Amino acid sequence: MRDIFGPQQAAKQQHRPSQWTCGFCGKSFYEEKYLELHFDNRHKSLINMVRIENNFVKIIGLLIGFNFFLLTGGRRRILS
Repeated sequence: MRDIFGPQQAAKQQHRPSQWTCGFCGKSFYEEKYLELHFDNRHKSLINMVRIENNFVKIIGLLIGFNFFLLTGGRRRILS
């Protein structure tokens, strides 16, 4: 399973204990919480695209599993 917050965490760059930089646009902040707010206010579409992609992958996986279930008539087949 992929981490939905991975891209956001990867975009955080900490240079010193009191300096955080946005990996998307390069803006710097004194505290991580302000960088988090910046992501929500300025880069929400970038973060949401990753979340939508992750949900899409999960749905496709469920559909493939359900189709396999239907094709096998609900039985598990052991391949030899």
